[in-house]
Amino acid sequence: MDVSKVHFLVHPGYGLSGHKYGTVSLSEFGCLQESRLLRLYGEKIGSIEDDGSQVLVILAPTRGGKLRDDVKVDSPWIGFIKEAKDRLGSRCVVFSSPLFLPVAEDNMVVEDGERGVFADKLRKTLSVRGLNVGDETESEVWGQSTNYCVKLAYDWVESYMGFKGKPVIPGKSTDLGLLDASILESELRSLGRAGYKTVNRR
Repeated sequence: MDVSKVHFLVHPGYGLSGHKYGTVSLSEFGCLQESRLLRLYGEKIGSIEDDGSQVLVILAPTRGGKLRDDVKVDSPWIGFIKEAKDRLGSRCVVFSSPLFLPVAEDNMVVEDGERGVFADKLRKTLSVRGLNVGDETESEVWGQSTNYCVKLAYDWVESYMGFKGKPVIPGKSTDLGLLDASILESELRSLGRAGYKTVNRR
């Protein structure tokens, strides 16, 4: 199957209750934020489910490439990932590695060659599943947190994946989407001035 678009969901739940190394308990607002993110991501997955030519890649920069090492097994985020895999089947790929980031969690610099190898591994995984990506495939990058991990994942996708044009950051499908509308627009303009392609939609 020729893939029209690859969606990269970055760091789902990492700063919230899903990450077992977090030191801050969620406040009432934090719980509300988590609930809203889960609902927002669920709606996004619904749109991918409806278009059989689109693919979801969930990126998590976890230790040793094992998502379970960094994520609470009973967290709603594990349930969310399971739901995504159930709904999308082979069109949902979960990649657990820090290699899409320029600096790993232990502050070790990730070499360009390693980042390129990671991109090759993802392309091969998609190919094995019968999902063909190339220079006509578009991409979107969204998730948490927009001004750090989403931006860094965007840089990796643009530099190493060889997709059509620039990736797109849909502001309303990131944690920016939880902000006041005027703040969201300001943040998206700031990203745009820095060279990132953004849209004020889900």
